[in-house]
Parts: sequence; structure tokens; C-alpha cells
Amino acid sequence: MYDFPVELIKNIHFFKSSTSEALEVKIEELKNSLVSLRDQIDSDKSWKDEFKYGLTQNNAQIAKIGESLEDLAKKLGIEIEERKSGEKELEKSFSIIKGIGMVLGTIIGGGVVSLIVMYLAGILKIG
Repeated sequence: MYDFPVELIKNIHFFKSSTSEALEVKIEELKNSLVSLRDQIDSDKSWKDEFKYGLTQNNAQIAKIGESLEDLAKKLGIEIEERKSGEKELEKSFSIIKGIGMVLGTIIGGGVVSLIVMYLAGILKIG
């Protein structure tokens, strides 16, 4: 009665109660959940990295577009100034031609008037 058999002591050493088995199952479930969470976090990190890369690419393209717009605005400013200069030169040329036309009109008109006056005065005989 006071003595445990050796066989029983050995069996108790290797014995697993149903409670410890349930704990092992729970621990395994938790391990699986942790693995799943880690995979999900890695997936989220991968997605975020891809998103960051896309944003970086978009920012680079926006910067290039901005530079192109600045260059275009500069070129348009130069074009406007050149056209204004050309317009002034055209106005100057038009004024000169207008002046020449007035002078020629005056000379021709004066000559015609002179001829009429000479005809009326009898100095010029036509026909």
C-alpha cells in the first residue's frame, strides 16, 4: 500500500492528460493563426511597397510634366514677344507704304489737277 509499482511510475511519467492534449491543440491553432497573420502582414507590406513605388513613379511623372509645362510657358513667352516685335515692324512698314501712297497720290492728284487747270486755261490742247 505504501509502495508504488515501478511500472506505474514509468507510465505516469509518459502519461498525457486530456487537458494537456487540449492545450497542445490550442497551441497549434495559435501557431497557425500567427503564421496566417504573419503572411497577411507580409502581403500587406508587399502591397504597400508596390503602392509606394507607384506613387514615386507618379510623382516623377508629375515633376516631368511640370518641367515640360514650365518650358512650354517660357517658349510661348518668347513666341509672344517675337510676334509683338514682328507686329511692330509690320506696322512700321505699313506706315511707310501708307506714306509713300499718300505722296504718290498727292503727286498724281496734283499732276491731274495741273493738267485740268492747264486744259481749262487753254495752255494744254487735247485732241
